[in-house]
Amino acid sequence: MKFKFKYALIVLSMVVLSCGSDDDGSPTTTPVVPEEPIAAAYTATITTEFSEENFPQDYPAGATFGSIVVITHEPTLSIYQLGQQASEGFEAYIEDGDVGALGEFISNQVGEENEGSFTIQSAGSVNAVGSETFNLSFTPTRTRVTIIANLNPSPDWFVGVSSFDITDGNSLVENEAIGLLPIDAGTSAGDTYEAPDEAENAVISTINGAPFSSGGFTPEIGQIEISRVN
Repeated sequence: MKFKFKYALIVLSMVVLSCGSDDDGSPTTTPVVPEEPIAAAYTATITTEFSEENFPQDYPAGATFGSIVVITHEPTLSIYQLGQQASEGFEAYIEDGDVGALGEFISNQVGEENEGSFTIQSAGSVNAVGSETFNLSFTPTRTRVTIIANLNPSPDWFVGVSSFDITDGNSLVENEAIGLLPIDAGTSAGDTYEAPDEAENAVISTINGAPFSSGGFTPEIGQIEISRVN
């Protein structure tokens, strides 16, 4: 049976209002307050297929992905978006793997009035070919997840999922598989894996063509599967 956030909140409110009464029938004055917000638990599995067999053109030595960054957040918060320029914090992670700088930048942008609007964590790392599974926890206000992993070596390339919404109306998504394409953060110039670090001021965009393919079509480099646990 699908869990519904609104329904759960209504039931919780009924419990608070009806919990306990004095002998004369009047309600008690002590409300029942939950220790934690109602949460939905998920797992996410990132599977990578960045092999020399799949991507033979100039395939780099020692290819791998950096630390996987997972951010659950409110719907209005955007970590990255295709067609827009990368933030300073996003650039710090993509180019240097600095997860702390990304979290600090988001905190500064959100402001104190929205404290608790996101959580950020490192979820291990994944090889060029491999998989990694990690847990996700959502609340009625934090219903989006952004997952990113930078590609090494590369100028500023990464794979990711931006602001995936676990809600479907009032219900929760049970399972979703999302294909991953290589993405250019637009912060460093270069169209080869070993390109020198030269500043660029371009927008975030998927990479179609070299070095991932000889034509305009780039195959998926992996996928992320998000599955509900409860």
